Amino acid sequence: MSGNDVVSGNEVAHHEPGQEKKPLVILSDSEKEIVELQLNGLPTAIDAQSLWSYTTAWDKTIIIVSVAAAILGGASNPLLTVVYGLAVGSFADRSNGVTSIPELSAAVAKVCLYWVYLGIAMFFFIYITTVGFYYVGERVVMRLRYAYLRTILQQNMAFFDTLGAGDVTTRITSDMNLIQEGITSKVSMGLIAVATFCSAYTITYIQYWKLGLIMTSTVVVMLLTGTAGGILAVKNSKSSMTLYNSGSNLAEESIGSIRHVTAFGIQNALADKYLSFLRQGEKPGIKARLAISFMISFMNGLPFLSYGLCFWQSGRYIISGHMGPGAAVTATMAIVIGGFSIGRVAPSLQSFMSSTASASMIIRSMQRASPEDPLSTEGERPEGIKGEVSFNDVSLVYPSRQDVAVLKRVCLTMPAGKTTAIVGPTGSGKSSIVGLVERFYRPTRGHITLDGHNIQDLNLRWLRSQLAYVGQEPILFNTTIQENIGHGLAYLNDAARSSRDLKAAVIEAAKDANAHDFIMALPKGYETVVGEKGLQLSGGQR
Repeated sequence: MSGNDVVSGNEVAHHEPGQEKKPLVILSDSEKEIVELQLNGLPTAIDAQSLWSYTTAWDKTIIIVSVAAAILGGASNPLLTVVYGLAVGSFADRSNGVTSIPELSAAVAKVCLYWVYLGIAMFFFIYITTVGFYYVGERVVMRLRYAYLRTILQQNMAFFDTLGAGDVTTRITSDMNLIQEGITSKVSMGLIAVATFCSAYTITYIQYWKLGLIMTSTVVVMLLTGTAGGILAVKNSKSSMTLYNSGSNLAEESIGSIRHVTAFGIQNALADKYLSFLRQGEKPGIKARLAISFMISFMNGLPFLSYGLCFWQSGRYIISGHMGPGAAVTATMAIVIGGFSIGRVAPSLQSFMSSTASASMIIRSMQRASPEDPLSTEGERPEGIKGEVSFNDVSLVYPSRQDVAVLKRVCLTMPAGKTTAIVGPTGSGKSSIVGLVERFYRPTRGHITLDGHNIQDLNLRWLRSQLAYVGQEPILFNTTIQENIGHGLAYLNDAARSSRDLKAAVIEAAKDANAHDFIMALPKGYETVVGEKGLQLSGGQR
């Protein structure tokens, strides 16, 4: 392979002052399609899923029971006003001489029993709905975490080139916790509040429909304000979270490479860059908080306006003889309880809006279909592989660096059973050749064959099981040496991995790699934990 076969990634285009900068590579339409396919994934007709799709039949049953309990519990709360109205009516009748003292005592005793019954019912219903939503929330978020990580691990390399180091960590921890909080306590509280609110207004309509109709005007105002505020809050929360995640990526990369950061003395530069991400995320974050703050204050202030309106109209209807004192007290107290129920749930809006934004972003990212799916069962699995690899007029442009041609029309044959060394300066495309054979990326032009089979037609999992790849800086998992070696034994099935056969296979592999002796010299042998990225071992041992 001659030096003309590659274009160095370090090559720089020179421009005269005032001239428009032009890319080093002009891609044809077919090449652009290949690049875009790697960046955006395969076109899919799958509709966006919701959290509901991660529930089982048992979960749905629990949800239905919990929703029913929330509605019954919330609806029971304003019934206290009916009992209270009965008590007021009994007191008024005694004051007017309509009932005797024994009759008043019997009426009061009955009213007290009603309160006891309502208290027991409230405890029962609220307990069921709270436990039910927490139980389902734990199970749903567990499945969502698993499905999200599984989806991410299926993606092709171009996806990870544009994905920040902290994105997945943030999604699978902080964002999942927000979702769990939003679909457990916040949902149950919201349902109880809505049921209480609706029950309170129903009682008001029963007592006197004109008063109920007047009070409904406040509901319309609340719905319009809540809808507008919710849309603004979710929209700006998504923008803010995206920018803050970019900052988290930078912070994670900086901490993970702290030796290099310290060696080059770039602490201030990285801190300033992190600050710029924070400032960019601050503006939409403040907008989201302003929208939520307005909603919370409005929902806490509106009930008091409702109380004033209810008392004013009740007084008019009592004077006109359309309502009695007991009915007026019942209707007014119902409005008070309904208003307070909305006021109590208002502070939870911020958490609920954040969880909604997080769920939307996670589920949308899970719809991406990888063009190189390592878990797919499709593709050829040839028998009797010899190992001849051929590059036929292969060009490569990385999807994340479309202005540089890393390989240009390379023709190369690596014969089976022989050692082939590819030599060249940094950026000449040596590692890229290995990446193409592993199908980390797709060539933008030409094709690669393995014993005459186009590698794009082969089953990806099978292809990679035929290859052994050791990078310049091997990365190990923070677990035992035995488990780390076991990950590379692709020929073992799941049963063998969980049996005694695994230990024997691991020892045999270590002996083949001349690593058995130094492993046994370690204090715990194959059970030695290597630390994060294998830093407990030397570079040569890794």
